[in-house]
Amino acid sequence: IITAYPTYETAVDAIKMGIFDYVSKTVDPRELLEKIGKALEQRNREITEKIGDSLQKKRNIILVCNHILVQGGIENFCRENSTYHLMHTYHSISYIKSNDFNQQSELLLLCQECLNPLESEDPGKIFFQLRGWFPNARMVMINNNLGEAEKILLIKWGVKGFLPENTSMENMKKALDFVLKGELWSSRELTN
Repeated sequence: IITAYPTYETAVDAIKMGIFDYVSKTVDPRELLEKIGKALEQRNREITEKIGDSLQKKRNIILVCNHILVQGGIENFCRENSTYHLMHTYHSISYIKSNDFNQQSELLLLCQECLNPLESEDPGKIFFQLRGWFPNARMVMINNNLGEAEKILLIKWGVKGFLPENTSMENMKKALDFVLKGELWSSRELTN
């Protein structure tokens, strides 16, 4: 803050509010530039620390599944892999409301048995809605036993990975890490 009427009380209040410095308009221009330089250095340090913290942040998961054992398995996975966090579980697509819009979710795990996307009248619409509700989340089908033609269709609709029901926690971590890097997790035959 630069002021023409500096007082002790306003200086104390400004510092308590988080102001970097409080100077009078009569300050020497070189001194003012030095203070601005120090303020920029401090701000750059804060930004660097925030970027470092964001690299350590948890990877948020949304789960669409009504199987208690699957939900428990995902919860155990998140406990054992501290970089992952289960944000919310929906029992089915019909439980998701338009105000559940979430930009913080990075993974959307969809139980193929609970979702049955290919059995609905307009499966493409389901994936369009999911991308609208969770725009930053990469979709992964879990508990899937789909054929290659069905998987290719789901890839076209934005699914980035397929995990069978007997996936180990180690393979799940590897798969989710790959998907988060922008890779496709599927069988070699399908990838070819």
